[in-house]
Amino acid sequence: MSRKYLSLILILGLLLPIGIAESDDVTGVSVPTLTTTYDYAAPENNANIRALQTKYDPYPAEPGQYVTVWVAVQNWGDEDLDHAYFRMIPEHPFRLDSGDFGIKDAGKVFAFRERLLEFKLRVDEDAIEGTYELDLKQCSDEFCSSYIKTIPIKISVKTGGEPRIRVGIEDSATFTGGKNGGITLNIVNRGKLDIKFLTLTLLPGEEYEILSTPEVYIGELESDDFETADFTIFMKEDVAMETTSYATLPVRVEYTDSNNRDYDERAQVDLKVYSQEDLVRFGLASKGGGGSSYLIILLIIVGAGYWYWRRRKKKHQ
Repeated sequence: MSRKYLSLILILGLLLPIGIAESDDVTGVSVPTLTTTYDYAAPENNANIRALQTKYDPYPAEPGQYVTVWVAVQNWGDEDLDHAYFRMIPEHPFRLDSGDFGIKDAGKVFAFRERLLEFKLRVDEDAIEGTYELDLKQCSDEFCSSYIKTIPIKISVKTGGEPRIRVGIEDSATFTGGKNGGITLNIVNRGKLDIKFLTLTLLPGEEYEILSTPEVYIGELESDDFETADFTIFMKEDVAMETTSYATLPVRVEYTDSNNRDYDERAQVDLKVYSQEDLVRFGLASKGGGGSSYLIILLIIVGAGYWYWRRRKKKHQ
């Protein structure tokens, strides 16, 4: 019997320090604690609600277009939720359509289930490329008289890529070798981005001389719009001497897009230069037109000489 008691005392002696270590923090052994974090309690039946952004379409959003945002409303509680009201608070460059207050009701959300909410936003046409954050609010009631929590919503906006600029001939004089005249160039913004600080420069060429100021400042040019610039040039005598041909006019285009990216591009336009033969054939000049002018001048001189001779003859009579 004494051996049994001795064994029992030994076992108790071994277990006693462990019990002290688990119950007394002074020993340096930390006591583990269990904590549970809830997003927040819904006001009606204590269900736990989490709202998170799932996706938006199109991705990325585009200026001047609609973007649809989906939000998952999840019930993490063990009780069903009859209503869950949310309101989207748009900020530039997003806006809601007229009459849309951005309030949605998720309806009945069963325990451990989720419902999807859909919000439709319009992206302003002048939106700059980047990622924007706006607020989704959970409301205390259907009128959103107060808010329970704010959920951040992020939407990336991608502008219409790079600008698409085209330079062409709007109008020009009829050119032949050895003649000067005016030419009007047009510059068209065919992209989705507005541009600014637009400068058009006519560069020197082998076939012509620039008589006017080669650089024209235009400034702003909106998407799907155009402007013009006027120049005066002299076509050299050896151009289109035998057959009609084209003179290439190189152009420099400098501008900044709505995302403040700078561009320095080159373009070229082809100007038709007629030969003397084609001028007559197309009715752009009369055959022998130059000889007719000389004939008129000769007739004037002959007439003046005849008038002077008649006057002297009368004096001698």
